[in-house]
Amino acid sequence: MSDTASQLYSPEDTSSRPLDRSQLIKQYLEERDIRREVEKRFRESQDMNPSFEVVTSKQVSNRDILTPNFNIAPEKKRAVFQVLQEWEGHVIEVCDDHFSAELVDITADESVAMEEADFSIDEVSGSDTPLVKPGGVFRWSIGYLRSPGGTKKRVSQIVFRRLPLWTKKDLQQAESLAVKISGSINWE
Repeated sequence: MSDTASQLYSPEDTSSRPLDRSQLIKQYLEERDIRREVEKRFRESQDMNPSFEVVTSKQVSNRDILTPNFNIAPEKKRAVFQVLQEWEGHVIEVCDDHFSAELVDITADESVAMEEADFSIDEVSGSDTPLVKPGGVFRWSIGYLRSPGGTKKRVSQIVFRRLPLWTKKDLQQAESLAVKISGSINWE
């Protein structure tokens, strides 16, 4: 780095002595040349490092450079969902704007479908909409959603179950097991 550059980036305290006009012009021209050189190198390096940022000595103090910040971000709080009532259902019929389903009350530990309900398709999230078809299995939960800030909302949420697709191998194994089991049964 040239003497001019070292003076620019580690300036001396010049407030106690006044500069004459020629010194001011000379200092300005030197700073301008250095700034132009930095900007030129920045433009040349953009292809290699597009996130590079030019910072002049007037924008950054020595304290900013020399004092690292070791503050660790506090653990972020998450929203919490407190279930009040929950059902598992399967779709019976789908219409243009709604669908019908049979529901099993999970909260009451029931195992047989005891209720039937109609739901608006608008209540289903966009990613689950293609799963709304006869036989589709879903979970309907009603409860309170508490945000990290403490806000409490009553929420009704419908989430469709995504099961892995059956492969040909899985189907063949299931069929051979069924043949084996049916062959071992005495049908008389």
